[in-house]
Amino acid sequence: MEQYKEKLKITNIFLSICCAVLAIFAVLAVGSELGWFSILLPAAGDSHWASGWHGYIFGASIGIFSAMLGFLIRNIRAMKNDKKLKEIYVKEHDERNIRIQTLAGNTTMKCLLWMGLVATIIAGYFSITVSITILACIFVSSTVNLIFIAYYSKKM
Repeated sequence: MEQYKEKLKITNIFLSICCAVLAIFAVLAVGSELGWFSILLPAAGDSHWASGWHGYIFGASIGIFSAMLGFLIRNIRAMKNDKKLKEIYVKEHDERNIRIQTLAGNTTMKCLLWMGLVATIIAGYFSITVSITILACIFVSSTVNLIFIAYYSKKM
């Protein structure tokens, strides 16, 4: 359990740094929207687009910040209570849950690749830029997937 506590300490440091960075992004987005400073400006588009972009950055930052803060609080509480620490450990290392997540991830990857191919064809009728962008995303995802398959094939 001591090794797991050390792992949680490192995780807590990472979560704390990420929360600080996300809080800064949220402040920058609000400040840019209110005209306090011009740091987070989109490369293209009009002021309406910039306003929407600032809202997106703020919302995404606050949403991810909230989730990470929740995990940070959970970890801190667990480190003070051995019973909660053991519950979290068992939940994270349960072989059945790990297997379910692995299978779900594999199926999700396959579905997203097929849906991306269909989206590439459909988008080609409306915008070649969007179609090629989707195709590039499919290519990168497939390449990374093949790299991991090769890596784990040699590792196991």
